[in-house]
Amino acid sequence: MLGWLSKLAGKSDLLDKVATGIDALILTDEERVKYNQKKQELYLELEKEVNKQCLPRALTRRYIALMVTIPYIVIVVIKCLVEFASAFGIINAADLSSVNVTLEALTIPFTSIIIFYYGTHVLSAIKK
Repeated sequence: MLGWLSKLAGKSDLLDKVATGIDALILTDEERVKYNQKKQELYLELEKEVNKQCLPRALTRRYIALMVTIPYIVIVVIKCLVEFASAFGIINAADLSSVNVTLEALTIPFTSIIIFYYGTHVLSAIKK
C-alpha cells in the first residue's frame, strides 16, 4: 500500500520517519498504563524526599541556621554602613570597634552553622 506513496515522496526513509513519529504520538493502553505506573513511582519518590525535609531534625537545622544567619547579615550590613559613614567623616572610626568585635564573635558560629546545614546536602549530591 505504501508503494505508491513512496513513489510520490521519492524516498521511503521519509515515510518511515513520519510513520515512526505518528506511532510515537499515539499511546496504546499498555503504554499508557506503563507511563502512569512510572509517573506514580516518581511521585512517591518525590514524596519521600519532601518528607525527609520536614523531619524535626531538618526543621531544627533551618531554625538554627536562621537564628545565626540573619543577625550575621544584619551586622555585616551595619558594618558596611559604618565604614561608609566613617569614610565620609560622618562618624568616628572608633565607633566601628564594637561592630568589629560582634562580627568576629559571630563569624565562627556562622561558618559552623552553614557547614552543618548545607554539608549534608553537598555530601548527598557528591554521592550521586
